[in-house]
Amino acid sequence: MQKYNWNYPTTMWVGENRINDIALACKNLNISKPLLVTDNGLAKTEIVKNTLSILKDNKITADYILTLLATQLGLT
Repeated sequence: MQKYNWNYPTTMWVGENRINDIALACKNLNISKPLLVTDNGLAKTEIVKNTLSILKDNKITADYILTLLATQLGLT
């Protein structure tokens, strides 16, 4: 699959293994501390672990929040 960026109305980075470019995306947008919102089940998966690892390897500290808390608070 070819990599490409789509910019209308929001930029989307599309293509196989584009998660590897997440640090570059953060740097392009001057995001130094991204927030990853997930649920408890997804938080334990390799995609989330790999994403946090990629960011850490690029010296970007990410926080993540579990949507379970929002559900418990009646916000969803």
